[in-house]
Amino acid sequence: MRREEKIKGYKEAAEKENQLKSMFLANMSHEIRTPMNAIIGMSELALDFDIEDSKKNTIRQIRSSGIALLNIINDILDFSKIESGKMDIVPADYDLLKMVYDAANVAKVKLEDKDVDLIIEIDPTLSAVYNGDDLRIRQILINLVGNAAKFTEKGFIIIRIEQLNRYEAREGLRFNVIDTGCGIKESDLKNLFEAFRQVDMKINRTKGGTGLGLSISKRLIQLMGGNIGVKSEYQKGSCFYFNIPQKSVSEKTCSEAYRQIFDAASTNRYHSELKNLPLESLLNKTEFASLFAEKTGSFNFICPKAKILIVDDNEVNIQVAQGLLKKFGIVPEVAFSGYEALEKCEKIDFDLIYMDHQMPVMDGVETLKKIREKEMNSNKHSIVIALSANAVNGAKEMFMQNGFNDFVAKPVQGKDFGTSLKKWLSKNLIEENNSAEINESIPAEFQVPDSSMIDINNALCQTGSFENWLKTAKTFDSLIEKKSNLIEEYLAKKDYKNYTIEVHALKSSAKIIGADELSEKAKELEALGNKIQSLFEDIDLIEKMIQEKSAGLLTLYRSYKEVLKAVRSFDENSSAEKTAVSEEKLKEIIESIKNAASKNDLSETEESFNKLKNSILPQEIQKIMPELSEAVENIDFDEILKLL
Repeated sequence: MRREEKIKGYKEAAEKENQLKSMFLANMSHEIRTPMNAIIGMSELALDFDIEDSKKNTIRQIRSSGIALLNIINDILDFSKIESGKMDIVPADYDLLKMVYDAANVAKVKLEDKDVDLIIEIDPTLSAVYNGDDLRIRQILINLVGNAAKFTEKGFIIIRIEQLNRYEAREGLRFNVIDTGCGIKESDLKNLFEAFRQVDMKINRTKGGTGLGLSISKRLIQLMGGNIGVKSEYQKGSCFYFNIPQKSVSEKTCSEAYRQIFDAASTNRYHSELKNLPLESLLNKTEFASLFAEKTGSFNFICPKAKILIVDDNEVNIQVAQGLLKKFGIVPEVAFSGYEALEKCEKIDFDLIYMDHQMPVMDGVETLKKIREKEMNSNKHSIVIALSANAVNGAKEMFMQNGFNDFVAKPVQGKDFGTSLKKWLSKNLIEENNSAEINESIPAEFQVPDSSMIDINNALCQTGSFENWLKTAKTFDSLIEKKSNLIEEYLAKKDYKNYTIEVHALKSSAKIIGADELSEKAKELEALGNKIQSLFEDIDLIEKMIQEKSAGLLTLYRSYKEVLKAVRSFDENSSAEKTAVSEEKLKEIIESIKNAASKNDLSETEESFNKLKNSILPQEIQKIMPELSEAVENIDFDEILKLL
C-alpha cells in the first residue's frame, strides 16, 4: 500500500512539475514573441518605404532572420513538440534561390572576421519554385552552415544544391554543406545526431551551443521523408548532406528566373553541371539587390469596405496591424482594452474582430465571452480571431473551445492577415486588386523609350519598380561615354583582360535596364575575350572577330545616349506632386522662358523652366521636354527658342 502511495505521489509531483513547465513555457513564449512581433512587423512595413534596393534588402534580411529566429525559438520553447514528436510540417510554395540566399546571409554574420569564402554551388536545371516547408529547410541550413562557420577558421564553406534523382529514384533536393574546418573524429560520428550531445567538448567550450541543433535537424528531415548523413576527416573538413523529397511547381528553372545572376556565374571546375554563386562577390552585389528585394505590399485582392476591429493593449502591435491591413485597403477601428472593444461593438457591426489574448483587467477570452452573451438574443455572430504570442501546443484548441473562430500567432505577417481575410470575409467585400501591374507603375508623363531598344516591362520585373529602374537607367546613361571610351582604349592596346572585364560589366548592366540586344552583343564579346586569353594559336582570327564585332557594339552602346534622353530629363517627382496649371498660366511660363532665352539670361531661364517642370503638362509639351531640358542644361539659348 505504501508503495502504491509513493508511486501515486511521484506521479502527482511529475504532473505538477510538467504543468509548471508548461506554464513557464507559455509565459516565456509570450514574453519573447511580443518584441519579436515588433521586429518582424515593423520590418515588413519598412519594406514598403521608398528606399534603394540595397537598403531594402538589409531590412528584408532583418525580417527574414527574425522569422528564422522565431521558428528556432518555437522549437526550443515548445519542448512538448520535441518530446512528443508533434512538430508540424507545413508545405507552401517557395523560391529556392531566395531561401538559400537568406540562410547563407544569416550564417555569413559568423564569418565576418574570418578568411572564409561562402559559396553557393547550384544545379541551374533545378526548378525556380518548389513546394515544401521552406521555413524548416531554412532552419536546417542555418544550423548546418552555422556549425560550419563556427568550426572553420580559413578556406571555404560551400552550400551545394543538386537534383535528388542523382542519388535516389525520386524527385527532390540534395543539400550539401561542405567546409574546410577542423573535422570530426571517427569515434565521435556515431553520437553526432543525439540530443544535447556535443563532440569534442574542449573545442565546443569556446564555440557555444546547446547540442540540440543536429538532433532537431535530423527529426525535421525525417518528418519531411528525407535522410541526413555526414562525411568527415579530422583536421581537414566535413560534409553534411541531407536529401528531401520536394515537388517542383514552376516551369522555369532557377537559371531562367535569375538569368542575369547565372550569366555572371562561373562553371564549377570539378562539377561541370553546377554553377558557382559566391555570396559576397556575386549574390550580394548591389546590381542584383533588386532581385532579392521582396515586395510584400502587393496582394491580389483588397477589401476597403470591410469593417475591421483590432483589439490590443500594446501600441506597437496596433501600429503593425494598421500598417499591414492598409495593404488590403483597410483602415481598421482600434481598441486598447476589452472594455473599449465592447463599447465599439455596441456602435459598429464589425465584419471581423482581431482580439489580443493577454490584456490587463479583462483579457481576450473574457471580452469574447461578454460579446457572445450580448449576441445570445440576436441572430448576430461576430467573427472573432484570437491574436496571441502564446503559441505552445494546445493554444489554438484552447481559443477555439472558448468561442474564437480562428487563431493567428504573433508575430503577425501580411500573409497571415491575407489568409484570414480571404477565409472569413463575405465574398462581396473582396475586390480584385490589379494595382500592382507593371504598366500602371510607369508615370503617364514619362516618354517610354523605343521598345526595340529598351524592353521596359521586363526591366521593371527585374528592378522591382519604375523608381528603381529610373535610377539604374540614369546611372547607365551617365557612364556611356566613359565606359565606351574605356572599351575602345583597351581594344586599341590589345589589353584583352581589362577589355573582357568591361564588356562583362556591360552585359549585366544593359540587361538590367532592358537593353537586351546590347547585352547579347556584350555577352558574345565577353566569350571571345575569355577565349583569346587562353589561346596559343588562332589568335589572329579571334582578334579580327573581336575588332569587327566591337565596332557594332560601340555604335549601339553610344546610341543609347539618344535612346535614354527621356530618362535624363525626367523628374522623379510624380505627377501627383506637380501643380495643375491653366492654359493661360502655361502660356505665361513658356513666354517667360522665351523672353529670358532671347536675352541670354540663364538665371531667369532656369527659374522659369523649373516652373514648367513642376507643372502637369499637355502631351505636346511633354514630348519636347527631354530636348528642352538638354538645351537648358547646355545653355543653348537658340535651341530653347527653336523648340518653343
